Amino acid sequence: MKIETLKECCGCAACLNKCPKNAIVMKENKQGYSYPDIDKNKCISCGLCEKVCPILNKLKKSKIQNQKFYAVKNKNEEIRSISSSGGVFNEIADYFLQNNGVVYGAIFTKDFKVKHIRAENEFDKNKMRGSKYVQSDIQDVYKNIESDLKKNKQVLFSGTPCQIAAVKKYLGKEEENLVTCDIICHGVSSPKVFREYLKMQSKKFKSEITSVSFRSKKIKGFVQSMEIEFKNGQRYLQKLYKDVYGYSFLNEILIRHSCFDCPYSTINRIGDITLGDFWGIEHITKSFDDKKGVSLVIINTNKGKEIFNNIKDNFQVIETNQGESLKYNRIGKIIKSKNYEKFWKRYEKVGIAYLSIYYYKKYICAIPQKLINKVKVGKK
Repeated sequence: MKIETLKECCGCAACLNKCPKNAIVMKENKQGYSYPDIDKNKCISCGLCEKVCPILNKLKKSKIQNQKFYAVKNKNEEIRSISSSGGVFNEIADYFLQNNGVVYGAIFTKDFKVKHIRAENEFDKNKMRGSKYVQSDIQDVYKNIESDLKKNKQVLFSGTPCQIAAVKKYLGKEEENLVTCDIICHGVSSPKVFREYLKMQSKKFKSEITSVSFRSKKIKGFVQSMEIEFKNGQRYLQKLYKDVYGYSFLNEILIRHSCFDCPYSTINRIGDITLGDFWGIEHITKSFDDKKGVSLVIINTNKGKEIFNNIKDNFQVIETNQGESLKYNRIGKIIKSKNYEKFWKRYEKVGIAYLSIYYYKKYICAIPQKLINKVKVGKK
């Protein structure tokens, strides 16, 4: 397998999972994105790594028929309050657990890295709630999914569209017991930059971090907000577009190279069910918009339809159409920021300080003068 350019790898780790000789490991580059590193002494040139790659060997998507669009709110206000939007994923996951199935999704670890795990109980499933605007470490999840399917387990896998494509390429056939749930994805961000951002916040507040949320609902109204709680009792709460990390993510500065040419960011979705925020719901029906979060649910397959119908009574639901649902929800090509290359060139020299100084000057983080001077020197 040869990756000629950075955009030819989405970091899904399907190749790592498929390699029969364990010749592949995922290694971070200078920007913090993971790419496969192949041990040529172990490699037997079987070609399986390229065969399962969803970028080099794209998954053929069947045309979706009778796609359905819904605005959805969980009737359980407690669940909705701790969910990113309308609290839909929680009910889908609970349905699988209640029927002796397993759920795979992304969580924050104790040190706030993002990784996919397997859950067969409510405690682990609850860790999957909430958005994580960082690329997840998939580890050997595809192998575990394959093992569960062989045991005739009902499996739910939630992830980005490229991760859904990767698990399907890895399995090599349509699995009746596998249901996939993809998200309306804005692209994935650098784990390295996120680590540095958290370290900066911890230093600023002079305390260890105890919790992180990209989608806190503590600020009045349904807005994207970054909330960080600290061991000393302090709390950082800021609208995402006013936060240095959030601002740069939303403005396509921190997005992985492959995301700008993603073949799966189309209305012809890769998952059985697609979940996202229903931005613009107030323009469709004001009575449904209570500023506490509404989910956009897109049903793409008969499997997705069956699951949704089984849990529909847990929600308040309004059926919409494609035009209404996507008017304020971007599905399609992500446009690279004009400052993208400039940022990464400077970042590799200076680190997180460059993000703070040049991409959100209103940010109130105290930055050492020597770093500011270093940036100014690098700019010449």
